[in-house]
Amino acid sequence: VSTQSTWDSLMLQLFPKIIVDRISDGQLTVADQFNDVSILFADIVGFTPWAAKTSVNIVVAELDRLFSQVDELAVAHGVEKIKTVGDCWFGAVGCPVPKPTHAEAIVWFGLALLHVSRKVGFGRRGGDGAALDLRVGIHSGEVIAGVITKTRTLFDLYGDSVNTAARMESTCVPGHLQISQATYNLTKHLPLVFTPRNIDVKGKGLMTTYLVSEENESSPGPYLDIGTTNTNTYNDSMMWNS
Repeated sequence: VSTQSTWDSLMLQLFPKIIVDRISDGQLTVADQFNDVSILFADIVGFTPWAAKTSVNIVVAELDRLFSQVDELAVAHGVEKIKTVGDCWFGAVGCPVPKPTHAEAIVWFGLALLHVSRKVGFGRRGGDGAALDLRVGIHSGEVIAGVITKTRTLFDLYGDSVNTAARMESTCVPGHLQISQATYNLTKHLPLVFTPRNIDVKGKGLMTTYLVSEENESSPGPYLDIGTTNTNTYNDSMMWNS
């Protein structure tokens, strides 16, 4: 394997292809504004106390197994993974490649994440009464996206929409998906159940948000028909509730 092909492979793991092409053309600073983007944050509730009583090798192995599955689902749904920070997964649709159905795609993806989390065993009480769960938040709006540093370079998103999406996750009920009014306006035609909430959001004040669920959870939505991801990869033998 040539050094160049190894380098190209590494770059494609770090950046979207469209960004790699621009960097290869000599652009050291890549920054663009996208007006129609949907951003998702997914966080493991209860992770910190679980990790504190669990072997570091098990913690890393289980995060790797879960997030590898999430990454596969992201590819299947056309979601761009931005990064993971600890037990939080951050992704978006609509940048760096625009997509008219960005909100619909990421909402189905969010529901797929909850489906996978149940396969893992999230939401079940362990012997000590503790439980892990997934919490997902989505907001749609404008962002600045790009590569704007020369050290430890990465593709990232910036702007108030990113902060709002993070707030949608942090104020969400464990085991659920919460979306903002902006995302609801773009997805309310979908065959889903939208339960409105009025919540006080830090830095935003009172906001109307929506918990999203499927009309019939025993008959999962179309996300299971997208791509080749097998959500049965996980089973109760995982260590989350041990």
